Amino acid sequence: MSEEISGFLDVFQQLDDPRIDRCKFYPVEELLLLTLCGVICGCDGWSDIELFGKSKLDFLRHYLPFNNGVPSDDTLRRFFRRVDPAQFQELFVKWVNTLSLGDLKNKVIAVDGKTARGSRDGDKKALHLVSAFASEAGLVLGQQATAEKSNEIKAIPALLNWLDIRGAIITIDAMGCQKSIASQIVEQEGHYVLALKGNHSELHDDVKTYFDVRTTASKDQF
Repeated sequence: MSEEISGFLDVFQQLDDPRIDRCKFYPVEELLLLTLCGVICGCDGWSDIELFGKSKLDFLRHYLPFNNGVPSDDTLRRFFRRVDPAQFQELFVKWVNTLSLGDLKNKVIAVDGKTARGSRDGDKKALHLVSAFASEAGLVLGQQATAEKSNEIKAIPALLNWLDIRGAIITIDAMGCQKSIASQIVEQEGHYVLALKGNHSELHDDVKTYFDVRTTASKDQF
């Protein structure tokens, strides 16, 4: 078994199984491994993951038995609906931290919010996530769900709390241009580059005036 898969399963074996015993037709580790591989390969929903599993069953059996074959999309949906999202996120971040990302000092971590396409599930709205993406490593370090885009201001601090950002450069769009967020990044020994737009009208005008003055002064020197 590859070191990455082994590490993933070692960490996520701590995930509480929300199912009753008579409904445990598929072990938790098989549900998780199938979903992980499916998402990595670009699956866009539970039906895609089921089809992926059926087409790649021999590959999956290199790692786990899958004695009962591949779970249906409904089985996957029911399982993940009942998983504790806070515990899942904690284990996800723990797993990511076991990966060899190298030193993040002076490396960019891009924080951004996006609505996951195809994530609407029944009467539940599409999932809006704030993600922290380590640009050079090409890896999402963590995610925080938010109900509305305006709540990114609340989700970003929660996401940063999960991460070790010492020495890293955190980039955030204008939604996250907040004094409290900048202060938190500094307190966690990181650096920040925040986009500034008209939603902070006074600060935006001050910065614009500063650059206008500097530009004029530079021209006057020649």
